[in-house]
Amino acid sequence: MSKLTLPRQVSLVDGCKKPEISAGELTLIAELILEQARPQGGWRVQIIVVPEEEIIRLNRRIFQRSGSTDVISCNLTTAEEPVLEGEVYISLETALRQAREYRVSAGEELQRLTAHGIFHLLGYEDGDVRQKEIMTALEDEAMRRLRAFGRK
Repeated sequence: MSKLTLPRQVSLVDGCKKPEISAGELTLIAELILEQARPQGGWRVQIIVVPEEEIIRLNRRIFQRSGSTDVISCNLTTAEEPVLEGEVYISLETALRQAREYRVSAGEELQRLTAHGIFHLLGYEDGDVRQKEIMTALEDEAMRRLRAFGRK
């Protein structure tokens, strides 16, 4: 009897076509997190970098909230398949502003937002202070693991 092979795919869609975006760095941090969180499970995840106008539209349509945000995660998993499916939308302009504010590179902020979005797909929330602390600790650990893998 053959063993079922589950897909393990992370892809990047750069809707902004900007040099700040490194497909390898963003997909790698997502894969590191997913491999640890779902060692026996499969996944199909798209990381989609969009202009701020698009994230505003998505925020209104999905959450009925006005204004911008940095990342929106959409879990598309169905009960019929044991595969995590989802989309992580990142606002490039917001990421660039936050990078300046936090005094980190644009690439590092995009990596952190990717991690944040993946943790949302895995069910983590950040609606209160304690949840935010947990999410930040998870992101910090993912960034450490990425650096240990030889990436900045």
